Amino acid sequence: RGFDLAYDVLLRLASAETLFDAVDKDAETEYVENRFRYDKKMFSGYTNQAFYILKYNEDLQFDVVK
Repeated sequence: RGFDLAYDVLLRLASAETLFDAVDKDAETEYVENRFRYDKKMFSGYTNQAFYILKYNEDLQFDVVK
């Protein structure tokens, strides 16, 4: 998860001119096990508002838990 978080932040910074443009509220990225959509809190930093829980099925494939 830490690698995906760092990778996501670096890709966002590489594609935007400023940090504020990189964390646009409409931008959501999704990887194999992680999803990222950042939201700015009033008096603190950014939080991730997008996530999902995965489980393995009998064929050892990922299934999204609903």
